[in-house]
Amino acid sequence: MAFGLVKGSTDSEWKQGFKLLKKYADKNGDCMVPPAHRAKGFKLGWWVISLRNRKESLTNSQRRDLDKLGFVWMTPAKKRQDERWQERWEQGFKILKKYRKRTGDCRVPSSHCEDDFTLGAWVSARRSERDSMTLERHTRLDALGFVWRVR
Repeated sequence: MAFGLVKGSTDSEWKQGFKLLKKYADKNGDCMVPPAHRAKGFKLGWWVISLRNRKESLTNSQRRDLDKLGFVWMTPAKKRQDERWQERWEQGFKILKKYRKRTGDCRVPSSHCEDDFTLGAWVSARRSERDSMTLERHTRLDALGFVWRVR
């Protein structure tokens, strides 16, 4: 049996998955379905994972219905990981500001460490994610005089 939201999934699969998820949430108080959980032969846990992975392909109505159930789009482990990445980004930005204040520029050598932080690697990583970075982060780096392309 398919577990929904794969290419070609049907409206009946969505309805079945949603109905079973609602029953699970009513019984357990949340939508944190374990990955291997099955309900009436339906791979509900995997279906929930597929929802998270395909959030953007869901209709607005489907997302609203899931939100009303209290659906968690990001697992707690993923949320902690994202929070750690956010903290690391902020730490790198703070150290880059300090470096710029001291040197007058943001041309950090790739192997440079500062305050036990691999600032050169952090700067290189920011350059590689230039096109996928949030506008807010991009703007903050631009305001600092960040060098996007090095010769």
